Formats: sequence, structure tokens, C-alpha cells
Amino acid sequence: MLNDVNRRDRDFLRAVRREAVRGSREGRPMTVRQAVSLAVASPAPSYYLSTEYAWRKLRYQRELRSVRRPRRAGMWEELRERYERELAARPGEDPYAVLDELLNRGEAPRFFISEARGVSLYFKLLTNGRNGNKSKQ
Repeated sequence: MLNDVNRRDRDFLRAVRREAVRGSREGRPMTVRQAVSLAVASPAPSYYLSTEYAWRKLRYQRELRSVRRPRRAGMWEELRERYERELAARPGEDPYAVLDELLNRGEAPRFFISEARGVSLYFKLLTNGRNGNKSKQ
């Protein structure tokens, strides 16, 4: 799971930088908060979940209802809907294999973190990178 978090953090930092560069090229420099806001809403390369963990969570639907963080709950709801569409389109296939393929394909519609968490994460990653402290990310 730590590898998934590290990968998400790296991808998020790239997304923030991409948005900042895009803004500069278009002649509209932006604040960190503006770049983070755009990055949070941009497509993410992955859901950053192991298949086993997602399988357990999706199999026990009542756990999904108890997720307290709205963005995290939104991620599970979006993944569940997408998974159900995949299953319906592929009758007879192994459900675990369908989920595994869905997660390995990536393509999450957004980074499922709040803007405030994104700003905090951006500065944490920036500081850790400057200090050569990448293992603590």
C-alpha cells in the first residue's frame, strides 16, 4: 500500500507541475492553490489500490457506506459503478480478474483528495524532495 501512496504522490506532483506549466504557457501564471485545484480534478493514472484490497471493500458494501471522507467515499462509489458496468459487459468472466484488469488499466477520473490535502501534500513533497528525504514520502 505504501508503494501505491508513493506512486500517487509522485503522479500528483507531476499533475500540479503540468497545470502550472500549462498556465504559464497560456500567459496566466497561477498560484499553487490554483494549480493544485486543477490537478486534483484532472484524470489520475490509477486508483492506487491493490486488487485484493479493492475486492474486499467492494464485496462488503456496508463498509463503503461507513467511509467518512467524502472524496474517498466518492472514489469507492465511482469504482463500484465502473466495476459493475464492466461485469455486465463481460458476463461469465471471473469477477476478480475483471476487477484486476480494471485497476491495472488505471484511468481514474480524478485524484480523490481534497484541495486542502493537495496543497499540503504538494508542499510536503516539495520539501522532502529538496531535502533528499524521499523515503519519508
